[in-house]
Amino acid sequence: MELENIGKLIREWRQRRGLTQWRLATLLDVDVKTVQRWEAGRHKPCKWVLPSLLRLLREEEQQEE
Repeated sequence: MELENIGKLIREWRQRRGLTQWRLATLLDVDVKTVQRWEAGRHKPCKWVLPSLLRLLREEEQQEE
């Protein structure tokens, strides 16, 4: 998957949850600039962040059911 697509998915997910970039960064223990770079397609999440990001996604799916 291309970086731009990953960033778009992260932005769409974050917005559906009603989270700001700052709040997502806080939940993942990363800098807000890191989230901005993901969403802009300049970087992708590091492997140490992925488990937390996936956990947040799963929580959203369970809330929607």
